[in-house]
Amino acid sequence: VNDRGSFALEQYDSGLHGKSGADAYQTAMKWLGVNAGQDAVNEVIAKAVLQARKPGKGELPPGVDGELDDWNIPSGTSGLAELIMRGGEKRRFLGPILTTNFDPLISLAVRKSTGRAGRRVLTADGTLAGAAEDESGICNVVHLHGFWRDSETLHTQAQLTNPRPKLEASLQRLLVAQQRTLIVAAYGGWDDVFTQALVKLMNDELAKLDVIWCFYESDPVKVEERYGKLLKEVAPAIVLNRFRA
Repeated sequence: VNDRGSFALEQYDSGLHGKSGADAYQTAMKWLGVNAGQDAVNEVIAKAVLQARKPGKGELPPGVDGELDDWNIPSGTSGLAELIMRGGEKRRFLGPILTTNFDPLISLAVRKSTGRAGRRVLTADGTLAGAAEDESGICNVVHLHGFWRDSETLHTQAQLTNPRPKLEASLQRLLVAQQRTLIVAAYGGWDDVFTQALVKLMNDELAKLDVIWCFYESDPVKVEERYGKLLKEVAPAIVLNRFRA
């Protein structure tokens, strides 16, 4: 990046001025993509994900995630895997798990909890696994915006909001036709294909949708300040008790 993009660092600094959170992240990734290319973006993500590996474990061979014990898996991710495994026999948590993260930690946590995890990686339009592809006892993890290795990764506003009608229709079938409760955790409600599909369903008063959205903040005022745009978009569903915060 120093060789290819150093001339544009001033533009990078000015572009980030006054931005924070998702806006700063997307601005930085757009700059990197324009000045160093998509390979550089993917390389940054790979290096970031590898920071979750324990010190001294050495380099990974291409195309693998390595041993379970070589990774630092956060307690929240381990807790999610434990819930999935506990509810498996009663079929309380049918999945799939939809994630916008690039790392393998959810899959690794499921395996560490003696479960079996499958993976589906989408970087363009596509569908979620259908009934013919589902296998009992396997927790399917779907990466909606790519994966940390052997895959492109999506970051910018243009990439995240690019129309993906097949994926959108697939999400709608999952949430409405199969009458599943959607539990959202550790997700900020970015303006991406997932949120767009969800908002469209929220505006359909006949859609039998059930969403439980977990906010990190416990103060309703702070939730309103930080997620006001999202709450405004799903207001019809809140009134009908189809969206529970």
